[in-house]
Amino acid sequence: MKPPRAPRPGWAYVIHHPNYPPQSKTGLAVDPARRPAAANPRPPTARFQLCGAVHFTDAPTAERAAHRLLREKASRGEWFRVHPTDALNLLRGLRRRERNRENNG
Repeated sequence: MKPPRAPRPGWAYVIHHPNYPPQSKTGLAVDPARRPAAANPRPPTARFQLCGAVHFTDAPTAERAAHRLLREKASRGEWFRVHPTDALNLLRGLRRRERNRENNG
Protein backbone atom coordinates (compact mmCIF):
# COMPACT_ATOMS: atom_id res chain seq x y z
CA MET A 1 0.00 0.00 0.00
CA LYS A 2 1.31 3.43 -0.94
CA PRO A 3 1.78 5.96 1.85
CA PRO A 4 -0.57 8.95 1.67
CA ARG A 5 0.67 11.74 -0.56
CA ALA A 6 1.76 14.86 1.28
CA PRO A 7 -0.20 18.01 0.36
CA ARG A 8 1.63 20.23 -2.11
CA PRO A 9 0.88 23.94 -1.65
CA GLY A 10 0.68 26.13 -4.71
CA TRP A 11 -1.43 28.33 -6.92
CA ALA A 12 -4.33 27.44 -9.19
CA TYR A 13 -4.86 30.11 -11.82
CA VAL A 14 -7.27 31.15 -14.56
CA ILE A 15 -6.08 32.72 -17.80
CA HIS A 16 -8.01 33.72 -20.90
CA HIS A 17 -7.50 35.36 -24.28
CA PRO A 18 -9.52 38.55 -24.92
CA ASN A 19 -10.49 37.32 -28.40
CA TYR A 20 -12.13 34.23 -26.88
CA PRO A 21 -14.00 35.48 -23.79
CA PRO A 22 -16.06 32.37 -23.03
CA GLN A 23 -12.90 30.22 -22.92
CA SER A 24 -10.60 29.96 -19.94
CA LYS A 25 -7.72 27.78 -18.81
CA THR A 26 -7.25 26.53 -15.28
CA GLY A 27 -3.96 25.11 -14.16
CA LEU A 28 -1.20 25.13 -11.56
CA ALA A 29 1.77 27.44 -11.34
CA VAL A 30 4.54 28.31 -8.91
CA ASP A 31 4.32 31.92 -10.13
CA PRO A 32 0.90 32.56 -11.69
CA ALA A 33 1.89 36.07 -12.83
CA ARG A 34 4.36 34.48 -15.27
CA ARG A 35 1.85 31.99 -16.67
CA PRO A 36 0.31 34.21 -19.41
CA ALA A 37 3.78 34.88 -20.86
CA ALA A 38 4.36 31.13 -21.17
CA ALA A 39 1.08 30.83 -23.10
CA ASN A 40 2.18 33.59 -25.52
CA PRO A 41 4.91 31.95 -27.61
CA ARG A 42 4.96 34.76 -30.18
CA PRO A 43 3.43 38.22 -30.17
CA PRO A 44 -0.25 37.89 -31.16
CA THR A 45 -2.51 40.89 -31.67
CA ALA A 46 -3.96 40.31 -28.21
CA ARG A 47 -2.29 38.48 -25.34
CA PHE A 48 -3.36 35.88 -22.81
CA GLN A 49 -4.24 37.52 -19.52
CA LEU A 50 -4.21 36.29 -15.94
CA CYS A 51 -7.71 36.59 -14.49
CA GLY A 52 -6.68 35.54 -11.02
CA ALA A 53 -5.10 32.89 -8.87
CA VAL A 54 -5.97 31.20 -5.59
CA HIS A 55 -3.45 29.68 -3.20
CA PHE A 56 -4.19 26.16 -1.98
CA THR A 57 -2.67 24.01 0.73
CA ASP A 58 -2.98 21.09 -1.72
CA ALA A 59 -2.95 22.62 -5.20
CA PRO A 60 -2.90 19.39 -7.27
CA THR A 61 -6.03 18.13 -5.48
CA ALA A 62 -7.76 21.48 -6.05
CA GLU A 63 -6.84 21.46 -9.74
CA ARG A 64 -8.21 17.93 -10.19
CA ALA A 65 -11.44 18.96 -8.43
CA ALA A 66 -11.81 22.04 -10.65
CA HIS A 67 -11.24 20.02 -13.82
CA ARG A 68 -13.72 17.38 -12.63
CA LEU A 69 -16.38 20.04 -11.95
CA LEU A 70 -15.75 21.68 -15.34
CA ARG A 71 -15.59 18.39 -17.27
CA GLU A 72 -18.85 18.97 -19.16
CA LYS A 73 -17.49 22.28 -20.43
CA ALA A 74 -14.14 20.85 -21.53
CA SER A 75 -12.74 22.27 -24.73
CA ARG A 76 -9.18 20.94 -25.01
CA GLY A 77 -6.63 20.04 -22.35
CA GLU A 78 -7.03 22.47 -19.47
CA TRP A 79 -9.25 24.80 -21.56
CA PHE A 80 -12.94 25.06 -20.74
CA ARG A 81 -15.95 26.80 -22.30
CA VAL A 82 -16.59 28.87 -19.20
CA HIS A 83 -16.27 32.58 -18.56
CA PRO A 84 -13.03 33.34 -16.67
CA THR A 85 -14.94 34.98 -13.81
CA ASP A 86 -16.97 31.81 -13.31
CA ALA A 87 -13.81 29.67 -13.38
CA LEU A 88 -12.16 31.93 -10.80
CA ASN A 89 -15.26 31.82 -8.58
CA LEU A 90 -15.13 28.03 -8.78
CA LEU A 91 -11.51 28.07 -7.54
CA ARG A 92 -12.46 30.41 -4.70
CA GLY A 93 -15.25 28.05 -3.69
CA LEU A 94 -12.83 25.12 -3.69
CA ARG A 95 -10.46 27.12 -1.47
CA ARG A 96 -13.28 27.83 1.00
CA ARG A 97 -14.04 24.09 1.09
CA GLU A 98 -10.35 23.29 1.64
CA ARG A 99 -10.15 25.82 4.49
CA ASN A 100 -13.28 24.37 6.12
CA ARG A 101 -11.74 20.87 6.04
CA GLU A 102 -8.53 22.25 7.57
CA ASN A 103 -10.45 24.01 10.35
CA ASN A 104 -12.70 21.05 11.11
CA GLY A 105 -9.96 18.47 11.24
